[in-house]
Amino acid sequence: MNDPRINFDPSYFNYEIDTTFKNVLLPDKWALGLPIYLIAYGRVEKEHHVCRNQNICYLVYSEKGCGKANTEKGWVDLPEGDAVFFPAGSTVEYAPLGDEDWQTVFFTFAGRSAENLLKRDIHVFSGFDLAFISDFVNSLYANYHTDEHLAFHNATIYHLVLKLSLLSEDNPSLMDFSSKVMKRVTASIKHVNEYFSHDLSVAFLASQCGLSETHYSVLFKKQTGMNFVAYINTLRLNHACDLISKDPSKKLSEIAEECGFRSQTYFNTMFKRHTGLTPSEYRTKS
Repeated sequence: MNDPRINFDPSYFNYEIDTTFKNVLLPDKWALGLPIYLIAYGRVEKEHHVCRNQNICYLVYSEKGCGKANTEKGWVDLPEGDAVFFPAGSTVEYAPLGDEDWQTVFFTFAGRSAENLLKRDIHVFSGFDLAFISDFVNSLYANYHTDEHLAFHNATIYHLVLKLSLLSEDNPSLMDFSSKVMKRVTASIKHVNEYFSHDLSVAFLASQCGLSETHYSVLFKKQTGMNFVAYINTLRLNHACDLISKDPSKKLSEIAEECGFRSQTYFNTMFKRHTGLTPSEYRTKS
């Protein structure tokens, strides 16, 4: 699916088709009268700086990595798991953050109800489990060759917009729910800080917060800036460095066990990656 399936004159919609688009749809005449109809969608594995003006709605989901979007309040970060909505007529501008690859999913759509269901200004969706956006684009790819693919696509974008409309910041009950969820995640991170040497897992912490593993992982990274494994290993390795420095007589195997590493080989590997030295070399220089 690397090439557009249907070619048409871009001036019809008054916007420039980006060469990274994986699927471009020409809506049937009957679709143009629908409340919402899909124009284009796709996944860009190495996103670049995009800046254009257009008269259609545009949704970008940060699937992997981190980017940024230009809003009425200036540039804002789009970490993995966040999304940004650009209403028709706004300037669509977003770009990778730093030199790392940024993978995105995008949808462009129009229709008389598109902006009524979503906000009329550029809006960032943050703090919610938006993994369903990836599911939607995967479903579109899988069903492209069905006889009713255009009808299926329009039904899919309508469903997607309805789900996003429930996450409006104008919904007090949802914002209150989001606040409570973040408090539970923050409490779980505090638990990790205190009991990092114990056998902890994303599955366990997510269940304690009443979240799916995917949702918990997104919120955990949003709070700490790291995924769970990187975060708990950092805590354990920092503690190992302290123990090695404070007690030269203590066996390195005992230190590894006390810090939560059940494998001496894994401990040695991660320690050198963390400090640039083996545990023995670190002890010699301490």
